[in-house]
Amino acid sequence: MTLHQFSSSDIHLYQQFVDAHNDANAYHNMAWGKAVEKAYGFDSLYFGLKQNGEITAVMPAVLMKTLKGKKLICSLPYCDLGGILALSNEASSALKNAVVDYALKHACEFEFRDTITETMTNNANISENSSPEATGDKASGENIADGTKVRMIYSLLDDVDAQMKSFKPKLRSQIKKASKNGVKARVVAKPSASDIDEFYEVFATNMRDLGSPVHAKDWFTQIFASYDEQAFLVLVDIDDKCIGGGIVIHTQHNAVIPWASTLRSHNKLAPNMLLYWEVLAQVIERGIRNFDFGRSGYNEGTYRFKKQWGALPVALQWESLVDDKLQAEKTSDKSALRAKIENIWQKMPLGVTTAIGPKIRKYISL
Repeated sequence: MTLHQFSSSDIHLYQQFVDAHNDANAYHNMAWGKAVEKAYGFDSLYFGLKQNGEITAVMPAVLMKTLKGKKLICSLPYCDLGGILALSNEASSALKNAVVDYALKHACEFEFRDTITETMTNNANISENSSPEATGDKASGENIADGTKVRMIYSLLDDVDAQMKSFKPKLRSQIKKASKNGVKARVVAKPSASDIDEFYEVFATNMRDLGSPVHAKDWFTQIFASYDEQAFLVLVDIDDKCIGGGIVIHTQHNAVIPWASTLRSHNKLAPNMLLYWEVLAQVIERGIRNFDFGRSGYNEGTYRFKKQWGALPVALQWESLVDDKLQAEKTSDKSALRAKIENIWQKMPLGVTTAIGPKIRKYISL
């Protein structure tokens, strides 16, 4: 087994491997790396493992810089996971070890994001559309500690009306509440610059309110340019004013919503309920059965929101190099310094945070 780094002459073989692998998600697509390159200027790296001349595993990564100016190989930045696609566990382990050696040889830090295999195996035994209430989180997500990073995965039906009927009455009522309050949704297959502007204003406002630097607007422009027909935008309006939106990227079988945001000032109208319903409906209409609600801290607020739809937790395992060895990242409490910085950021004018934020955000791999 030998490490192989794909180049422009054979990069098509990487994408072919991804397209043929059942476990591939939208982040594995080269479109993610292309968006990073265009928006932030970092280099994408595509590693493979060759055995007897055949590719048996692949891993996408980005060579970026951290806020401290250090070189970092991350698989993958700005999302929940990248990780390895392999034909066997042996090939997966061999490729991970080879990339660790590569990072050490090139004096790079290394971050690896994947799903804990044991949790995925247990979840595979749960019937489709089982709710956490019906199965119990112990069955659906192992004994996961509070605050642990999890993906929230949902298996969709193949009919929009049947999907709506499958929800509990309370959930259906919340979705209808938004429409009764005058909230309207728009599905935009190919967003224009003005569509992205509308989403970005809401997203940037919420990121400022959370005390976190926002991505560059061009990052989202490049996402849609790179993913093309494998991405779409859903916007929700009240009185012709955009108050929320969500971006979805997908493969033939799997969809994920990396970013979704609604204005807190309009929470009482329940726009987030209509937003997520329109997202799910569009995913179903595109013939996709598996939906990833994205990352949450187990038992935290966003986790409970996603859980009510019937999504099941799948634990994430993020690892980084510590003393030349790859070790699992531990969930830790927010530092006092970070809390102070967030508090200051929240009080800044939106124009200032949107100007400064992207200059910082590009160096933060989370």
